[in-house]
Amino acid sequence: LDPRGRLVVGTQTGGLAVLDPEAGGFVSYTSDDTPGLAAGAVAAIAPGTDAVCWVAMLDGTLQQLDLDRRTATRIDLPGRATSAAIRALHARVDGGVLVIAADGVRELDAQGALVRSWRDRDGRELDASAAAPRGAGWWIAIEDRGVLGFDADGNEVQRLDLADGLPDRRVAALAVQRNGALWIG
Repeated sequence: LDPRGRLVVGTQTGGLAVLDPEAGGFVSYTSDDTPGLAAGAVAAIAPGTDAVCWVAMLDGTLQQLDLDRRTATRIDLPGRATSAAIRALHARVDGGVLVIAADGVRELDAQGALVRSWRDRDGRELDASAAAPRGAGWWIAIEDRGVLGFDADGNEVQRLDLADGLPDRRVAALAVQRNGALWIG
């Protein structure tokens, strides 16, 4: 849901659709009718602030889509040599986004500028598959290494692994309940 409570849906071939009660149904956004919007399949969506949504395409393209102005802006992720798959997007409260990709985890501000590249306590890039809020920080699932907990400053403060009861290090999804319980799948 975007900040106005509209459902934003990404499709495999037809761009995006927004269920807008004021419009009486779905409003589509495609590369044909939305300047700057890339064609192709949508991999992930995260609401920004007001009418802005972050959109990741399967080819690794990241965009900011303004639903009111019907325009999209491509965001080039700093530190990327190639287009790696973006696996998930998570909105930040300030309108920025946490980008979970095969080539690392990057936190961007509302304008798309790099805030930080996340690394583990050993300084390694994170080959991440999923993330979920952890208080003011994040839980991040790391390919074949379990789940790492980070504080608001990007410091690794906790590791969840097989010794902690994690049944498998290959984690595909994370979710946090309102009571703070972490779900791992």
